[in-house]
Amino acid sequence: MYRAYNNSDWVWAPYYSIHKQLAGLIDIATYMDDKSIADKALLIAKDMGL
Repeated sequence: MYRAYNNSDWVWAPYYSIHKQLAGLIDIATYMDDKSIADKALLIAKDMGL
């Protein structure tokens, strides 16, 4: 159930989940030895940023 941020009873914030996904993708891009997987993770992170 999603509501606007100005609702005084309840707030849904997707930013924590998005941050965790981006952080995981960036970690994969940084620490993965397989270059094709690292490149794919970085591409996904960049696309999410758009």
